Amino acid sequence: MHREADYLRIMSNFATKIVKWYTQHKRVLPWRFQETEGVNLYKTWLSEIMLQQTTVPTVINYYQAFLVKWPTVHHLATATEEEVLTAWQGLGYYSRARNLLKCARMVVAEFNGRFPTTEAQLLKLPGIGPYTAAAILAIGNNTKATAVDGNVERIMARVHAINDPIQTAKKRLKELAKSHVPHHHVSEYTQGLMDLGTMVCTPQNPKCDVCPVVAHCQAQKEGIENQLPIRLTKAALPEKFTISYLSLQDDHILVRRRTEGNLLKNMIELPSVPWGTDPVAYNVSHTFSHFHIRIQCEQTATIPAEAINGEEFWHPLDKLHELPLPTMTKKVLKFGKIHL
Repeated sequence: MHREADYLRIMSNFATKIVKWYTQHKRVLPWRFQETEGVNLYKTWLSEIMLQQTTVPTVINYYQAFLVKWPTVHHLATATEEEVLTAWQGLGYYSRARNLLKCARMVVAEFNGRFPTTEAQLLKLPGIGPYTAAAILAIGNNTKATAVDGNVERIMARVHAINDPIQTAKKRLKELAKSHVPHHHVSEYTQGLMDLGTMVCTPQNPKCDVCPVVAHCQAQKEGIENQLPIRLTKAALPEKFTISYLSLQDDHILVRRRTEGNLLKNMIELPSVPWGTDPVAYNVSHTFSHFHIRIQCEQTATIPAEAINGEEFWHPLDKLHELPLPTMTKKVLKFGKIHL
């Protein structure tokens, strides 16, 4: 106990203040297990995969539903891909769901259901990149690792007054972040930085008056905190177009499973012509990370040959909710007045 107290006294001021602030102001989130629960890398891993490209409020219900259905990595490893995709529908970036299942099966088969505790081993698992590996170790195992997400980059850019565009300064920002990571209380420190970025050091109008590390912030001293981080202007997203066909017969609907490419692979959609760049008079829009898709929805009893690829099947309308439907498909169904 005395050794721990001594360490806190000599720990860097920056890290100490973050840990202290976190213990008083941390968000209550379902994947933040209590000390009495001990280490649970499965919960940390599951939450981190879900949180990629997705907001915390959206993830909470999905995370809780997943744990009810698959409380351990052993349970998840026995699931089918369709079951996982169906539970994932609405979260987007469906390759995460497919990798989630592959990863669970590998952890069970090669590590006896225990997540490895080295960065090198974690990086060999499907769907786990440098950030996720570091987050699993730092948050779930209290191991010294540098987990750098957008919140951490923003904090480091302001604390150190980095004037280079954030897109070109990532390596430097990671090195700066690494220099602040303490040897102990790594879990609290890492989550504290993330909460600070969400609650205080926000993208616009940071709340410097309540920031626990404002004394360390060079940007605030220079009065440029609202100007940082600098971001290069993103190019407008390109557009793709398609025509989807809504065909109903005897309380059944004609659908198809996507098998081409990785985007929405094995998800269910309506029969449609190949996505292209020729504009259509669209009535449904959806945005993916790299492009917009514009969809003309037509109700018809006859599907044109160019929209048939052999993967179509009739499915009961009252059981549509049992299929893995991406948000794009749900939008088209809603336009066609098909209620799930």
